[in-house]
Amino acid sequence: MDDLLQKTKDKLVDLVRNGSFEFGKELATQGLKVFDDLILKQYLGICCLGMQQYEEAKTIFENNVASDGLAEDYNNLSICLRFLKQYDLAHENGLKSIELQKNNPSFFANLATTLAIQKDYHGALDYITKALTLSPSTSSFWYDKANLHLAIRDLSNAEECYRASLRLKPINEKYCVDLFYCMAFQYKFPEAWKFYEFRYNTMPHVANIINRSRLPVLLEKKDFYEEKIVISFEQGYGDNMMFLRFLKYFQKIAPNSYLLIQDSNLGSYVEKLGICYKKNIEKNTDKIVCLMSLPYHLNVAEIPPPEYLFEHRPQISDKIKIGICWAGSALHPMDYQRSTYLKWYWQFFDNENCEIYGLVKDRRPRMHKENQNIVDFFEDCVDLPIIDLSTKMDTVLDTINALQSIDILVTVDTFLAHIAGTIKVPTYLILSNLPDWRWGLYGDSTPWYPSFKIIRQQDEAFDQTVQNAYEKIRSDYSLLISKDKKIN
Repeated sequence: MDDLLQKTKDKLVDLVRNGSFEFGKELATQGLKVFDDLILKQYLGICCLGMQQYEEAKTIFENNVASDGLAEDYNNLSICLRFLKQYDLAHENGLKSIELQKNNPSFFANLATTLAIQKDYHGALDYITKALTLSPSTSSFWYDKANLHLAIRDLSNAEECYRASLRLKPINEKYCVDLFYCMAFQYKFPEAWKFYEFRYNTMPHVANIINRSRLPVLLEKKDFYEEKIVISFEQGYGDNMMFLRFLKYFQKIAPNSYLLIQDSNLGSYVEKLGICYKKNIEKNTDKIVCLMSLPYHLNVAEIPPPEYLFEHRPQISDKIKIGICWAGSALHPMDYQRSTYLKWYWQFFDNENCEIYGLVKDRRPRMHKENQNIVDFFEDCVDLPIIDLSTKMDTVLDTINALQSIDILVTVDTFLAHIAGTIKVPTYLILSNLPDWRWGLYGDSTPWYPSFKIIRQQDEAFDQTVQNAYEKIRSDYSLLISKDKKIN
């Protein structure tokens, strides 16, 4: 019987390591019908954790703590409670695990994670530093410490910790991509670009593009490319628009390359730019490369300006015409932290010197997976005096024409901002305190679009950041407030 129990435990170890939690749960459950064994109970709880059955896992570990009170079970219970968002109890049980076993680095790392979720980054740094003292060769601890330094905007120490994680074998390619983000925030080009090349293996949507093409990826950097190369879009419209500026440079050293565009929305615009593009991958194509790899192959040290194909020439009027794009695509994974409520812009509507234009195409309520709540960024604004331009924005060229109707654009980080940047619309870009790497972490300007002024969220609530944008525009354009009434 002892031999059977050991074989069961060994099999559970393999199943958990391979992420086969469903089979592991079944095996542990069957084993517990024969053996009253604490290790089997622990693995049953771990499998429930892996299957996101947190309440069931919590019950298992609570029973283990009550009967045996081992440090491992306090730690596992702490993890369950964290997933259940019971952070105080998670912290309490994590501390108990350390009290019982002071030299287990994983226990300290667990507490660091709990505090990081609560945004106690300095407290989390203390715990992860202790974990590293106990286990300096654990790359994931260095990676966690790097993320914590990044969260407090300590970019130099974050970069150092990412590099430390990559000095340990085996190298986790995801860490390479995150090192890129850290360096990109600091505009450390061109060294940063090489680390972004690891996304071909770590980002599923990029890997899917490559797999569908059935072509090898262009990885070698050369001065001249004789191969026939297809260049693929890889992310959203905004990213594609932003990186189109590199195409003309790349096609000079890769004359047999072409851009793959199957969406007519961008096709007509790219045609105006004089870029060689195709609607399908042609026969005899040798390699594929994603658009955002072009700076790596070009060894870009400084961001060049966009291709200014069109000029912004609004009509003169007695009022300042302000376009507002308060929300981006509901499908964007970061929509919850970059879109804003239109009602936060009440000061713009309250100024008789302003004429307001709406530039959001999709105003329907949306749901964010982060909290499962219905969000309506247009709520309480149906009767606002806003001139709707959204019906005139079907294609990029249509949108460029629509932007001729306004003097100033106030926008969140979305596709419209990139279009405005390519025609030099004076733009005030509103960013949350978790911006995309392209905008950096500091400063009110960006080399990507010289016509932009960035309004960054600091410590204030995001609605205050919108009001800060208004104050900046009022100062820049000497706008006068005629009355003081807030939109409810």
